[in-house]
Amino acid sequence: MDNSRDHDLRALHQRFNDSSLPLWKRQRAHRTFVNIQEQVRDSKLIELRHRLVRAAHNDDPDAAAKIELQIKEYQRQRGYAEG
Repeated sequence: MDNSRDHDLRALHQRFNDSSLPLWKRQRAHRTFVNIQEQVRDSKLIELRHRLVRAAHNDDPDAAAKIELQIKEYQRQRGYAEG
């Protein structure tokens, strides 16, 4: 897991455990937390994202655009929220 996801998860964990926040905000933070955890554990999604990074490093915009569409379709099929 990269540092940005780790930071996001820590911040969300604090938010959904903060009793001073309204319930709807805590529930939303928890749903987002669970969604990120599922994506971090999804090996196919990780592989697609690595392919996207490699295409970007190789300056291949056609391949990058194709992989972006594959990622969006895969996330839609899996029920991941966009973000």
